[in-house]
Amino acid sequence: MKEMETVRINPYGEFPAPLPVMEAAAAVAKQDGYTNTDTDKADVERQWPQLKGQFLIDRDGIVRWANIECATEGTAGVGKFPSEEEILTAARALPR
Repeated sequence: MKEMETVRINPYGEFPAPLPVMEAAAAVAKQDGYTNTDTDKADVERQWPQLKGQFLIDRDGIVRWANIECATEGTAGVGKFPSEEEILTAARALPR
């Protein structure tokens, strides 16, 4: 938790300089015109800092590809997600 409070991120180079995680999240929300709802606020209270993951699972229920936030870059990877092209490449590589 201490590291999450001190790490500075700029996942896609959209800020002039890296920001603390919570400031970066607020800046992106502001850019997007997003306003947190009471449900959003309750989720943050309950589960912050839950990391995100994406998975490609075949029709037999076998995980064939996974991306876990921060798995390769540590906390510097907060907020970085695979591009559409990365996901499509992984999907195309799945056995048929």
